[in-house]
Amino acid sequence: MKAVVLYSYGDRSQLRYEDATAPKYGGNEVLVEMHPTSINPSDVTMCSGAAKSRFSIELPAILGRPFR
Repeated sequence: MKAVVLYSYGDRSQLRYEDATAPKYGGNEVLVEMHPTSINPSDVTMCSGAAKSRFSIELPAILGRPFR
């Protein structure tokens, strides 16, 4: 699969479009194939690092998915 990957906090220059492994999913989850997609406002906040005190992410991170 292809993914937008964030390698460090900052502006859009920290994003790379590249191949990534498909995420693992459990017995009560499904994997949905998507083609066209976008980055939403919360992704921009995560990318800049403005929300890192509230939402901890492990870098590199794939944007456009829920962070747990």
